[in-house]
Amino acid sequence: MTDASREKLRQLWDERYATFSIDESGCLGAGVGLNRLINRAKKLALKRALKIVGIGRASRFKVLDMGCGFGHFAAFYHADFPQASYVGVDISARAIGHARETMPQDEFFAHDIVSWRHPANARFDVIQAIDVLQLLIDDAAFDEAIQNLASQLADDGALLVPLAFSDQPQRGNHHRIRSRAYFDTVIDRLGLTVTDEIRMYYWLLDGGSRNRVLRAIFDRTGPLSLYLIDRLALMIGLEHRDPDRVLSGERMLIIRRAAGRASGPRSTASGN
Repeated sequence: MTDASREKLRQLWDERYATFSIDESGCLGAGVGLNRLINRAKKLALKRALKIVGIGRASRFKVLDMGCGFGHFAAFYHADFPQASYVGVDISARAIGHARETMPQDEFFAHDIVSWRHPANARFDVIQAIDVLQLLIDDAAFDEAIQNLASQLADDGALLVPLAFSDQPQRGNHHRIRSRAYFDTVIDRLGLTVTDEIRMYYWLLDGGSRNRVLRAIFDRTGPLSLYLIDRLALMIGLEHRDPDRVLSGERMLIIRRAAGRASGPRSTASGN
């Protein structure tokens, strides 16, 4: 990531965080109500991922939240995993300043995902990057970010990353959807592998069905109805395959070191 692109991103996010509302840290234009429900879906997937890797409420572990914003997930860890040691990093100095004021018990750093390293060279049992990697439009920055995260992962640790993929990669002004083959090549080169995948949405990130009648119903009944239908669709195993609705295909990936590819001293994470 060049200094110019880093500064551009920093200014973008500093300007976006005006009141530190969930709407500012979530999907632009979705509104506070829908963004709250999207964040609920993220937390459900995150809790399931942590359970899969053997972490429970009584576990002591180090977590790095890369792209933490103003500390939304810090509050999640305080409530659900009180023994966790939390570190948050975000490119927005404004967001980090707010997080330090409201959660002084945690460590927060204003930096970027590509080059930040903990000043004490700490390694983490859990590293999460929630909706961050797809904001890196440049492939070199994307690759370097994953390498940087992997280098700070404990040998038995887990990298938790929600990602959507498309065989017809899409590039927008503020995000980029890459192919699964590209991603798998990057992590394989780093000695990592995807051990589990958790479906997160059915329609939620794309605003619901394209059907006019259903959209009218959702518009009238509010975001909760959309959320409940979305949860029901996941529960019964429905999966849409509309190539133009890529974002709702996002999955929480659990990424760990491939067998025999440990690196450096081990950091411990105790289970229940």
